[in-house]
Amino acid sequence: MKNVFKIGGVVLVVGLIILGIGFFNGGNKTVYFDGSRPRIVHNHVYHLSTNKSFERVDISASTANVVIREGKKYQVAYYGVGGHVPAATVHNQVASLRQTGGALYALNLNSYRDQDLIVITVPHDQPLAGQIHLDSGDLTVKDINLENAHVKVDSGDVDYQGVTLNNGQTSIQSGDFEGQQLTVYGHYTVKNDSGDNTVTNTTVDGYELQTDDGDNELNGEDKGSQTLTENTSATNVLKLVTQSGDNEVN
Repeated sequence: MKNVFKIGGVVLVVGLIILGIGFFNGGNKTVYFDGSRPRIVHNHVYHLSTNKSFERVDISASTANVVIREGKKYQVAYYGVGGHVPAATVHNQVASLRQTGGALYALNLNSYRDQDLIVITVPHDQPLAGQIHLDSGDLTVKDINLENAHVKVDSGDVDYQGVTLNNGQTSIQSGDFEGQQLTVYGHYTVKNDSGDNTVTNTTVDGYELQTDDGDNELNGEDKGSQTLTENTSATNVLKLVTQSGDNEVN
């Protein structure tokens, strides 16, 4: 019982410290911990590369969410606190990003978004190859052509919107995959250890759905955990695999 009171006292003190920091800095602030020291989050935009062309990406992010999108020009930007800014270079048509460091522990006194975000922008019709590895963060790709790209997310969700997938693979250890209005060329595999795979309005010739513990549903046909296939001998096939979770195509 004494230990419970001690823990409660520590939590109360930390809460009062955070409340005081927010109050004396105008209120409605987000506080994060730099080691054991509470600090106010000052969210900045860091333009890591502007208008320098690249055809491949080599991304390794420890904590950041990553967005890859279509835009008017090449750009690599980071939104967040200074201690988490990734090292970035563009050389020989390869954009390389390396983010290291632990998670950002933040307490939000009102609303706070984009505290740890990498945004990569490429012009229309510029395909991207390469590799992407996220330790703990979500990946969003929108209106991009991924050519033989290899994506690995340890803990986080993956969302592809209007993406063309030309061979390659996406692997997720823990998180959900969602694809909307995809176009698949060649054979593309989404491999998930723990999470659901959901695909909607996709242009592809064939499917294969596998799960060890979950349901497979293909265009309204639900076969439980039984593997579902459709035209797998075709040139363009999407394979959805999960060990624990559901596969759904509609």
